[in-house]
Amino acid sequence: MSFSAHNAASVLCVDVRPDLRGCASGGGDKKVVFWRFGLGKQADTGLDFVTLIKSEVTTLADEVMCVRHAPNSKVLAASLLDTTVRILYSDSKKEFLSLYGHKLPVLSMSISADSKVIATGSADKTIRIWGLDYGDCHHTLHAHEDAVCDVRFLHESRHLISCGKDRLLKYWDTEKFQRICTLDGQFQDHAQALVVSKYGDWVIAVGKDRSVRKWERTQDQVFIDEDRDKEFENSMRDSLPAAILAEQGIVAVN
Repeated sequence: MSFSAHNAASVLCVDVRPDLRGCASGGGDKKVVFWRFGLGKQADTGLDFVTLIKSEVTTLADEVMCVRHAPNSKVLAASLLDTTVRILYSDSKKEFLSLYGHKLPVLSMSISADSKVIATGSADKTIRIWGLDYGDCHHTLHAHEDAVCDVRFLHESRHLISCGKDRLLKYWDTEKFQRICTLDGQFQDHAQALVVSKYGDWVIAVGKDRSVRKWERTQDQVFIDEDRDKEFENSMRDSLPAAILAEQGIVAVN
């Protein structure tokens, strides 16, 4: 079953409401369409099926790249092609905040469980952490070597998982504004989407190479300084000529 949604323009994003009563879609026609879930009945079998009922439409300033509901269902975030993020009230659909600062469009967003903080991942390689009370930018994380494709807060925490076109996943503490560790899934192409479990005990990443990777939480301790040292050594191997590495006693591994 198909529905007329965005006047023949591309549907670029969909997000289901946390209360499961409906969803919102954004498209190339600069509109956010709000839908309610309803029940229909098949004429031939009499069986019930879930259908979509268009309830409201809001027009914004540019193409809508991503939409995300707050867990408390009070606001909706919409990122636009003009690099801004607009925060709308879910009931009145009026604009509450405008977030400015990214140099390229925001491709993904995630809102913390308490609905007080939003993380925005952009094609400009950064993740910005914003307060949803006043729209102030708390910090900018220089996250990936290429566009940030997806960001997800973990259950009931300010810890964040991101993935990007550099094929890596990164695990962040957004209160201390530091990276905890880097996860390399050996993707042949960029990691483009994430799924986090309800309780944050596993994360799944999907690559453009059609592969799926799953990581599970363990009880092993992560020492951030050791992780930084390993990354520094690897960057040295990648950037310095073999002769200089040999003089420093560092063996280059092919």
